Amino acid sequence: MLRGMDLMCKYSYEMGSDWVVAAGLEEGFSQRCTSGNEEFVFNLPMDCTFKSTNPSGWPRIVIELIGQDNFNQDQPRGFCWALVPPIPGSRKIRTAIYLPQASSKMQALSHWFTGNAVNFTDPKIIARPNGREMTRVQSVGYVTIQFDVTASGLSKFGYDFGKDS
Repeated sequence: MLRGMDLMCKYSYEMGSDWVVAAGLEEGFSQRCTSGNEEFVFNLPMDCTFKSTNPSGWPRIVIELIGQDNFNQDQPRGFCWALVPPIPGSRKIRTAIYLPQASSKMQALSHWFTGNAVNFTDPKIIARPNGREMTRVQSVGYVTIQFDVTASGLSKFGYDFGKDS
């Protein structure tokens, strides 16, 4: 469904109130990527260090795919999220991309006339446990994310991953 289109990737993190970003960027934007098929490769390094004394609200990455419409205006092309792996090591995670749909025929008609796609007021809502129960979405593909996670100081809080953590 995303074939033959230019896309950009915007990422951010959603996390609990006990979590803070100790180093790195909490959000970022990729270059524009063009692909003749349905596979886009962004090679976007996301370097972020989190700090907390409570595992509740573990960080989740939120990805928004943005592409241009026929009038060269940026429009959402999909949203997805994934839990940052809690265990140190290298992991590939595949997650579905969803595009919000109009909740009524009147809203769909309004968006058609204005040329604007249905969008979230806050894309991070998709990674929150509450507030997305009635959201209508359409699956438009998948994103594969490569995570390389390191952890330090977890053993003093009683967590043991079988390695020196």
